[in-house]
Amino acid sequence: SNPVDCDACQGVPFPQRINHAMKENNEIKRALQRSVIELCTLAIIAQNEAYTNDIMRILHDNDIIAVEGSIYPLLSSLKKAGILSSRLEESFQGPARKYYSLTEEGRTYYTSLCEIWGGLESSVNRLIEGIATDKTEEGK
Repeated sequence: SNPVDCDACQGVPFPQRINHAMKENNEIKRALQRSVIELCTLAIIAQNEAYTNDIMRILHDNDIIAVEGSIYPLLSSLKKAGILSSRLEESFQGPARKYYSLTEEGRTYYTSLCEIWGGLESSVNRLIEGIATDKTEEGK
């Protein structure tokens, strides 16, 4: 649905409807970014157990912008959900480091996210390339 024409905007002047739509779009964009960062974080950890700073560096090196303030809560919630496990390793450069790895449940979850991403990426690319299927036209 079009956020400019949502039910909450009925009778509201157009400039205020645009502001409402932009706010909704920002919320959608943030949710999408969180999902992409979660998938990318799991992709990094699926390859090798990883320390938070390593995760941040690899994300940054691959143009995925994430701040520490979002990575720590993400890792914590994934651990709480049983997706990740962690272990502490002593460090010569300060406090012990927490390394994260995928649990068996985490591997299943990651595989599922990858399948969803693959289908979504394929669909979006077809639309961008102008070769989308119009199923309403197929039946005619």
